[in-house]
Amino acid sequence: MGQPNFQVCSITHAEKGIRLLNENGFRAHYKRSPDPNAEDGCCYTIYLANGDASEALSILQKGHVRLTGELGGGSQS
Repeated sequence: MGQPNFQVCSITHAEKGIRLLNENGFRAHYKRSPDPNAEDGCCYTIYLANGDASEALSILQKGHVRLTGELGGGSQS
């Protein structure tokens, strides 16, 4: 089982998501997605290093971080 992770549509949303998660006690980082779909353009993946994935998802949604997908890797509820 890998790290829980979330795909976002832009570097702006990736940075906002990392800031929100860090402010709420999570450790997270982002990387440019290795093979973004041509129709989606450039995407980034936020990797969660600790904490509950469903809580992190809730924080991202409440913070209006536009997610393009939950990529799994952990216990996504």
